[in-house]
Amino acid sequence: MKHELSLPYLLLKPWLERLPAELQFLNSDHVVMVTLVTLLLLVALPLAGRRLRGGNRGGFQQTLEVAYEAIRGLVRNHVSVHPERHVNMIGAFAVTIVLFNTIGNVPLLTSPTPFISTTLALAIASFVYYNIQGLREHGPIGYARTFMGPLALLAPVMFASELISHLARMLSLSLRLAGSMSADHVVVSAFTTIFPFVLPAPMVALGLLMAVLQTFIFILLSSIYVAGAVAKEH
Repeated sequence: MKHELSLPYLLLKPWLERLPAELQFLNSDHVVMVTLVTLLLLVALPLAGRRLRGGNRGGFQQTLEVAYEAIRGLVRNHVSVHPERHVNMIGAFAVTIVLFNTIGNVPLLTSPTPFISTTLALAIASFVYYNIQGLREHGPIGYARTFMGPLALLAPVMFASELISHLARMLSLSLRLAGSMSADHVVVSAFTTIFPFVLPAPMVALGLLMAVLQTFIFILLSSIYVAGAVAKEH
């Protein structure tokens, strides 16, 4: 199925095509959409923070509070060591990914998460974050020891095995998110094309459900990885 291009990309395409060869990676629809969502978050999140600190508890503020408490509860349920440190980062993943997943439901916009380069960047961010937290908690030597297991004789084998396992996490996170969202967009597009006046609303609702589910899976796994990195005993 041919991928539709977003309006922001089509508007910027004449200028993007003039970029030097080494910057042509910017000349793509999903890069433009990632940039658009990032700018949107940079503007919207400070405004949302002010609203949360304000005294007027409207429906929007209550929704934000419920979402924040849900993410906080998720982190506290899985991370036993200083869980509050990680709520903001896991929350940032949640907000970013759910917007990446759902923005394609807006007319003339597309979602960047069906592209592996987008999801791999998110997976790398998760990988870097939880390993930094492990180093912070245990120190370089102590964190390296958590990869070696309890038996000195098997330490080299265990270290190599754990290293491969941790690197595979990036691949798993990125492929799961990209594959699920790509399949979702193909299915929704196919059904709404075949039955344009019957199924759009139910299929869009299904797409939103899938977007939220995949966001939850990503932040759940990221929380588990953080928990393993900072745990006192392995």
